[in-house]
Amino acid sequence: MNKARYLFIADFDGTLYDTSKPSPSGMTVERAYVRSLDDLFGEGTGEHFFSINGFHGESPSQIIQRVLEINDRQVVDNAKEIHSEHDGNFPKIIPESQDGKLPWNAEEPQVTLTSMLVIRKLGYLLQEIGTLDKDGNPWPLPFEGVVDFFRSLGSLRKNDVPIDFAIVSSGHEEFIKKALEVWRMPQPDILVTEDNLRLRKFPQEAEIKFKPGVFSIALAHSQWLKSQGLSFSEEIGRNTRTRIMHIGDNPTKDLVMADRAGVRPNLLFPATSWTSITKTLITNRDLFDGRPFADILEPQLFEVEGGGGRYLERR
Repeated sequence: MNKARYLFIADFDGTLYDTSKPSPSGMTVERAYVRSLDDLFGEGTGEHFFSINGFHGESPSQIIQRVLEINDRQVVDNAKEIHSEHDGNFPKIIPESQDGKLPWNAEEPQVTLTSMLVIRKLGYLLQEIGTLDKDGNPWPLPFEGVVDFFRSLGSLRKNDVPIDFAIVSSGHEEFIKKALEVWRMPQPDILVTEDNLRLRKFPQEAEIKFKPGVFSIALAHSQWLKSQGLSFSEEIGRNTRTRIMHIGDNPTKDLVMADRAGVRPNLLFPATSWTSITKTLITNRDLFDGRPFADILEPQLFEVEGGGGRYLERR
């Protein structure tokens, strides 16, 4: 008889890796956005945009929408000129440019603008991955305890503990896979990123499609069920949801998303440390017998010194 499986979901930026820390050359995600907005829409656009809106981990689609609200016609004309200069030929680093050609969407230019923004941003960031800091460590750095967590997770799985691992992130597949690779980390069983979401026609509402909307975590749940040969139904969804846990660093995006999806444990990093999680998983490795994830993980986390697990208040 197959064991009931469990799914551990983690955010990437700010939870697994410290991507807010500048690369050796000083590049960050926000700086890459600033440069990319300048490249596409004119010098000073990036600084002006973030001085008004700040940077709170919004998706590229949401950033483009806000840029268009500031100055629709001019920014579209500037970006279209850039597109024409390239004759639609862009690096094959996102799904929509895999054939080397990015068509201009005249009816919905924001779709093309979002793709162009992602390509520009990744162009700045991907060349930084693996560059060495003064201590000889490749950028970006995983947080303390993450390397040991992955090592321990692999050991648990080899010893028949039925636990799968997923990353649900507002970032991008190419970046995440490369960052894991340079640190010789295993790739996740399931990876849901902004790349999976922005081209989907439905749901149309950004507040559902992107964090703290529930769609990305629901997509991970659906893919997990499919990998087990299970068809989604309300009953199966409800029963398997009790064997899913989530950890993220943003209380208003990551934690709200998981809370709305009914996922618990729903942990806040770094209030809960990777060291505490790893220790608890190892200690309770014999409890993965179909009971809820909360019954396996929660009791000890609050007792581990320095653990301090925190959950969003359920409404």
